[in-house]
Amino acid sequence: MVGKKTKKGHSKPKDTVQGSASDSQFQSLIETAIDILAVLNEDDTIRYLSPSVLRITGYSPEELIGQTAFAHMHEEDVDEQLTVFKATVSNPDQATHGLPHSFRFKHKDGHWVVLESVKRLKQT
Repeated sequence: MVGKKTKKGHSKPKDTVQGSASDSQFQSLIETAIDILAVLNEDDTIRYLSPSVLRITGYSPEELIGQTAFAHMHEEDVDEQLTVFKATVSNPDQATHGLPHSFRFKHKDGHWVVLESVKRLKQT
């Protein structure tokens, strides 16, 4: 087995050691991304937002997590976004790659920001 020795002299599998580095690199990538990365629950509540949401929308992640993803969306854009979201949730095995969907999001100071979303439920 190829790996790194632990304090007790046991070997840790190489893929576990590399996995830890990969997890750390992935976390760093998420936290420093220019774009907003969001994870929604199936009931459309926000479960995770990357720190970039503050720069783009004026809201901290903590202010939006737990709210519906559509709470600050322009009313004319909600129906289309909700339709796409529901289709994604109801067909989890269907690929959702394609063109992003644009929508208007109300910035904390009151002006509208145009955002784009790409829906993915899970990777296979």
